[in-house]
Amino acid sequence: MKDSEEKYSKTNPKIYAALIAVGIILILNIIFIVFSSNRILHSIRDSGIQPLTWFILLLSVIALPVIPYGFTKKKRWSWSYAVFLSIVYALVSLFLITTTGNLFIWHPIFVLSIITLIILSLSSTRIYFKPVEEKTMPRKTREEKIEEEGYQHGEFTLYRKLVPTKSGSARVFYFFSKEPTDKGTPCPLPEGYEVHINKRSGVPYLKKKKTKE
Repeated sequence: MKDSEEKYSKTNPKIYAALIAVGIILILNIIFIVFSSNRILHSIRDSGIQPLTWFILLLSVIALPVIPYGFTKKKRWSWSYAVFLSIVYALVSLFLITTTGNLFIWHPIFVLSIITLIILSLSSTRIYFKPVEEKTMPRKTREEKIEEEGYQHGEFTLYRKLVPTKSGSARVFYFFSKEPTDKGTPCPLPEGYEVHINKRSGVPYLKKKKTKE
């Protein structure tokens, strides 16, 4: 298991998408911390404190240590926080574009926020936050599924059970059942047998294949 985890981490390119998203968010954090701080200083001096500016500053300050830590530990909540923060940054940038008309500053920030949202929405980024066990677990082959769930013929599942004989030995008995049963164990189709249908009951049964002469 450990070897598969190491192989996955070495060969997984999905980490680059997450790193790009973190890098852009950290840049946006710094920009909005500087912007919010200046706005707060001006508002205190001129017209009083603006709650929305404090809110943006608080989100940005929290994000500085929290998002890199969460991304490093592959925590799902850090992805959610990054998405929320990117949406806030995009909306604030759009609002400032329309109110101030300053495209030189806020248009690039708006574009970066949208790019971050796109990167975070990619499946290659989201899968980065899945548990290692879930990512490294190999998919079951069709044969393994049949072995575990039993051979399926329509709505019927093939079971087998050992039936003791008078001589003291045991004989394998195969039967189909529509409902789960504890009278036997689900099993694959045994080699050398084929499925036939009982014309009266409609229940399938096994019959040995005819050998070609």
